[in-house]
Amino acid sequence: MYTVLYSGNGNTGGSVPAFGVTSRAGSMITVSDNLGGLVKTGYDFDGWNTQADGSGFSYVAGTSLIVPYGHSITLFAQWIPKTYDVYLVSQGGTPAEMERTVTFDQPYGSLPVPTKAGFRFLGWYTATDRTTAERIDEATIHRLADHVTLYAWWDDFVDASYAINYYFQDIATDSYVLGQTRILYAPIGSEVNAEIRSHEHFMYKPDHPSNVTQGVVLESGELELHLFYDREVHTVSFDAEGGMVVNPIAVRHEAKTTLPATSRTGYAFEGWWTAAGKEGTQVTANSPITGDITLHAAWFPPVTITFDKVGGTEGDSTVGAVLGEPMPNIDAPVRIGYSFGGYFDQPEGMGTQYYDESVESTHYWDKRTATTLYAKWIAPAGSSGGYIFIDKGSYSDGWRYMETAPPDRVLNDGGSHLFSYGYYVPVQGESLDYVGTSIDMGDGEENTRLLVEAMGNNGYTSLSLDSVTSLYAAKVCADYEYNGYVDWFLPSRNELNLLYQNVILKGLCDSAYPGYHAYWSSSEAVAPSAATAFVQDLSTGEIRAEMREDYFRVWPVRAF
Repeated sequence: MYTVLYSGNGNTGGSVPAFGVTSRAGSMITVSDNLGGLVKTGYDFDGWNTQADGSGFSYVAGTSLIVPYGHSITLFAQWIPKTYDVYLVSQGGTPAEMERTVTFDQPYGSLPVPTKAGFRFLGWYTATDRTTAERIDEATIHRLADHVTLYAWWDDFVDASYAINYYFQDIATDSYVLGQTRILYAPIGSEVNAEIRSHEHFMYKPDHPSNVTQGVVLESGELELHLFYDREVHTVSFDAEGGMVVNPIAVRHEAKTTLPATSRTGYAFEGWWTAAGKEGTQVTANSPITGDITLHAAWFPPVTITFDKVGGTEGDSTVGAVLGEPMPNIDAPVRIGYSFGGYFDQPEGMGTQYYDESVESTHYWDKRTATTLYAKWIAPAGSSGGYIFIDKGSYSDGWRYMETAPPDRVLNDGGSHLFSYGYYVPVQGESLDYVGTSIDMGDGEENTRLLVEAMGNNGYTSLSLDSVTSLYAAKVCADYEYNGYVDWFLPSRNELNLLYQNVILKGLCDSAYPGYHAYWSSSEAVAPSAATAFVQDLSTGEIRAEMREDYFRVWPVRAF
């Protein structure tokens, strides 16, 4: 059997519940209420705890408690200090009345300081009668279990106020701004000195011409003393990390400043950081300086550029470029039969141009990764002044180059420039037939010859075979003359597609007739019948079979 006891824990009245409860270990009992009306001056009852200081297990009336094994247990009454109102009467001072609270058995803490013109505040007291009153300050312990009224006492000497103004140097200019004013009191006619106080990051400037450090207190309270402080100056040092040395600079506390740049051969400068290797925090012209600091230069290494010469030879194959700098000097590539048009970051002269035809820089380097630049090649004008769109690299079958007729001279006779392909009928009255053309590169001239030999002046212009023309696509090209050349022909399907790839897509011109883009090839379509031939749209690149009686453009070409 074990006993559960109750303790008043410092009570000043009342009694604890019954002396104790004896019960078998492990059994459950109900915690008692404050049946004996325990009281403690300045405190409210707040239940029970297994420790006097409240650090054990807490219990309130009606909760269950299991009797422990091996020892008795004591439950200690817990007390919460009460809070009381403190009324402050300034007795002619300002403000007239104030109010705050204080906790029983605790210090009053910081108390307000009223003002009263011509008088010195002596403190707060519990009564107006100076023979019986007790002085109350911030360390006084409140042990009166009641609300309290405190009275301001003033000395018998007439004082007047005076001011001490503290001025602090501006961040960016040599002017000073008022940062703090202290109002103090001293007897009228007495001489006072300004207190030179410490202010973090500022230093008193004793030689400032506007300092006023002494004065006589006036009854009017108009005396003002003035003290001026300069800002602390910090040293900003620079570690160029292999770049050009930069001298330290002096910067006022909290000022923002333009930081000097530096340079390093082959590297791009990326600013200043608080730690090497672009670690820590970046410091810029928008960063306030708050102490001595060493900044470290951050560098971006050169980027390797690879040149894709796109069939060219010679010239540089790689070069190192510096971010944000013009392109470095290089030697241009060469390609027989073409002129160099510069280097671009996309094939076929697309994207951003970085070198022009003279390998002069046209764009500052702006990429952070290794990059390939592509050569742009411009096919030279052909013998007739058109565009070379095929270069086999060497002569075979009697030719190496194939050129277009000049686009501004193609059949420039004021006509419609639209021609049918023409139907072929071997013998009048028989059905349509193939002439036997090819789609391959190098066969356009032979296709044209076969078509003209087969149809002569009688290319049928409709399936009803009731009309013929000598102005069909192949014959118009075979009869074309320009600049003394008479060896023109209608290109095969594959030749026409190379014209599209190497002239139109490279932006050399729009077409032979700007605004109109469907052109006959000399290649008959194998399907669906002998009634169709291949046409290519030079605006989209689409190749399709069309009826041979339809009318489209032609663009003569020649091989040499």
